[in-house]
Amino acid sequence: MIEQISNTVYKLELSSHTLPPYKTTNSYLIQSDKKALIIDPGFYEQKSLDLIIELLNKNNLVLTSILLTHTHRDHIEGIALLLKEFPELPIYLHYKEKHKLDKSLKIKNLKHNQVFSLDNLELKAIFTPGHSRGHLSYYLAKEKIAFVGDMLAKNSSTWVGLPEGNVQDYLNSLDKLARLELNLLAAGHGKIISQAQQKIENAKNHRLERLEQIKNTLKNKPASLESLLNTVYPNLSPRLEPFALRSLKALLLKLIADGVVKTEKNHYSLILNS
Repeated sequence: MIEQISNTVYKLELSSHTLPPYKTTNSYLIQSDKKALIIDPGFYEQKSLDLIIELLNKNNLVLTSILLTHTHRDHIEGIALLLKEFPELPIYLHYKEKHKLDKSLKIKNLKHNQVFSLDNLELKAIFTPGHSRGHLSYYLAKEKIAFVGDMLAKNSSTWVGLPEGNVQDYLNSLDKLARLELNLLAAGHGKIISQAQQKIENAKNHRLERLEQIKNTLKNKPASLESLLNTVYPNLSPRLEPFALRSLKALLLKLIADGVVKTEKNHYSLILNS
């Protein structure tokens, strides 16, 4: 499905190998004059590529580059299909993500606050780790749109779990996004987010509430990892349990790093006077 969300941006909701509750990943095509770039080609079907080619031809555009927020499978799988059609496309991402890609690809690194130019349009790379170690968001100041990958989603919370996820990094990254002047958040999954600042604040509060939930659970007595999992994430389907466990461990690591929780003999306990 194609949706034009601004004068220069198209949202392409395409089938991907992603996690529930989603079945699609959003790719974004950004145009300027006769050039275009694509953010996060997570699709895997030829018909998705055909849709992109049709859009390019309709607008008389030349695709010049691929920008990645991060390298999870559901954000990069379409690279191979794109390169068959456009073999010289460079791929831009943060250096902490490039080890996930084939070394034969034409990879370019982007740093925090580095500006990527597409004719008269400028996208600023914002280093937003937390979901993954090298996650980037992209800020299109002219339209006040941030392309936030898996930092945020309109109708769900972002997964932050081990080994790549870091809760403190995620909270810091939300603060970076909150400092931008925003009209829209273009997320990697689901609908476009119009209440940008409210969504960022809600996402931060949700993560802080999870941390408080663990602390409150440990106030009365120590608890095992399994016990905490059942309390913090009750009634999980077996398929989601491994992801919830990795998320819980990331939360606990932050509390341990903050000197709030300690672990011994396979149990977690609250540090008094913390």
